[in-house]
Order: sequence, then structure tokens, then C-alpha cells
Amino acid sequence: MRKVLILICLLLTTATVTAQFGRRGANQVRRPQTSSEPTEAQKAKFEKNMKERQQEFITKIINKLGADEFQKEITRITLTEYFDKLIAFNQIEFDRQIGKKDALRKLQKEHFSDLRSLLSEVDMNIIDDVVEGKNLKSLDEEGDSKKKRKRKKNNKKDKG
Repeated sequence: MRKVLILICLLLTTATVTAQFGRRGANQVRRPQTSSEPTEAQKAKFEKNMKERQQEFITKIINKLGADEFQKEITRITLTEYFDKLIAFNQIEFDRQIGKKDALRKLQKEHFSDLRSLLSEVDMNIIDDVVEGKNLKSLDEEGDSKKKRKRKKNNKKDKG
């Protein structure tokens, strides 16, 4: 009788565990996730978006730099060419995402090599950050600082 009771408890426990967890581990095939290449609609949307924001970005970057007019004009031309190359680059299909990232880094490094000798290190850091997508909010800080102060004051009034 004791053995039968232990056997029933064991069967119920096994059934419960199987019901909760199933056979996920045995049936699941682990494939690395690969991102799909962009479709034609996504490419067209990206190109349109880039052209719309290109001049806005360039103007903000130029205003942020502490360079003279000649350096600003060279920077404007270089950034315009870079964005055009970036649009063409995103239309190229790659087998793997890693290869695409490496090719993008190489494009950035080669395209801005002449500009590095022309601008100061601080200005190049600003351009590198913007090109890599870092600190994009720092471009808007000049105009938004007053808004942030007003928000803080309004939040203090609401809390108090």
C-alpha cells in the first residue's frame, strides 16, 4: 500500500511538471536570430526621412562647432556627402548584420579622415557623436534649456 501511494504521488508530480513546462527544451531548435534586410518600402521611407532631416542636422551640427566660416563650409559639404553615401549604403544588401556594421564603421572612418586634419579634436568628437547617434539631445540643449527650467518650476508648483 505504501509503495502504491508513493507511485501515485510520483506520477502526479511528473504530470504536473510536464503540464507546466512541457517539452520546450527537447522540441525547441535554437537558431541564432538574424535580422531581415529592409524591404523596398522601408528603404524609400528611410531615404525620404534622411533627406528631410539632413539639412536640420547639418545646421545644428555647424552651429555647435567652434570653427571659422571656411571650416564650417567644408564640414557642411562633407556631412552632405556622408548622408548621401549613407542613403546609398543602406540600399545595399548584406548577408550578415555584422558585415554591415563593419562596413559602416569603415565608411565613417574613411569619409571623415580629411576633416579630422582640418577641425579640432573637440569639434571632431561632436561630429563623431552625432554620426554614431550618440548625444543627439545635446544639439537641442541650447533651445530646450529654457523649456526644462519652466517644466521644473511648473512641477514644483504642482507638487507644492
